[in-house]
Amino acid sequence: MREKQTKQVWIVLIQTLSVLMCVSCMREPTNKKEATMKTDPASFESIEINTFGESSCSPEMQEKQRGILITAPEKVEFSTEAVLPVCGTYQVSGKFLNEFYSMPNEITLIAIDMETHQSYSGNLLEKGFTPAEGSKFEGSDEELNEIGLASWFNIDLYRYLGDLPSRKTTFSIYATIGEVQSNVVQVKMIGKPSPPSAFFRADPGEVDRIVEHLTFDRMAESPLLELGFSGLIIRPFKIATKKGEISYWINGAYSIPREEGDRIEKGPLQRALVVVATSGMLNATHNLLGDRILMPDDERVEAGIRRGYFNFKLPGVEEYRGDTLYITVSLGAWISNTIIFSKDGLVLSR
Repeated sequence: MREKQTKQVWIVLIQTLSVLMCVSCMREPTNKKEATMKTDPASFESIEINTFGESSCSPEMQEKQRGILITAPEKVEFSTEAVLPVCGTYQVSGKFLNEFYSMPNEITLIAIDMETHQSYSGNLLEKGFTPAEGSKFEGSDEELNEIGLASWFNIDLYRYLGDLPSRKTTFSIYATIGEVQSNVVQVKMIGKPSPPSAFFRADPGEVDRIVEHLTFDRMAESPLLELGFSGLIIRPFKIATKKGEISYWINGAYSIPREEGDRIEKGPLQRALVVVATSGMLNATHNLLGDRILMPDDERVEAGIRRGYFNFKLPGVEEYRGDTLYITVSLGAWISNTIIFSKDGLVLSR
């Protein structure tokens, strides 16, 4: 009985400290004028935007479930100004929380324009504020894994992703923290575009030069695409030069049902690949292809499956030796495994 009561106290303590940590870094906009929006479903119109409590649109999670879930309208109609509501719920263990300096603020939101394949990212942190260091909790890994932390966010994506375009398009949206990714939602923007509000916009962190020497060949180090597999796989590949310098490459492959691939991109799917890099409060997204030219044989289509490969050098890894660097690649609603460049220099793939 005492162990059960102790565990309940720990849960309440962590939830209380989490709320205090969020409040210290994220405050309500001082501009009380609410932006109007028309959404489908209409339930999103009644939520209090840019708040960090549970709302009527917050995704539900089971008590023992861990991770992030997000929800958003299927359609948003532009009105007086651009507003794109996204509601999220996250539940993590005490052990997971301890891995980050300020976990609630380090959650990164990713939005990809499905027409242009351009990508945008930003943290859950108000412009002008610095993240507050989160509390660290003591105990064995087993004890900390039993501790649950739950919290929420209800935000206007235009106010957190500084350069998100205000135009008719469809956005593919998800959230990530460390090696954890949420589900992916897609929102269609309709109506006459209006300029988004710049009042409550966060400054996106940047990880520069995250892609170099891109090729689309199948290499000896390329991931194996097993029969029946659908999705993306990435693998780290370390090369030592004659001077003893280390460079890191990422080799990737995708296998997508043709019908789903055609909805993402009619041409080679490498056009729609997006690499995401996060490290603490730093985050960056990059369309892998950029202005490079694809050849017709860079992708294979057979038996209703579209398959392709990609390889790129990851520069600047040595700059993050004091922090953990997480790399993923996305393709529409598909997200790869995570490559982790850990604080102790290990390279992991999960």
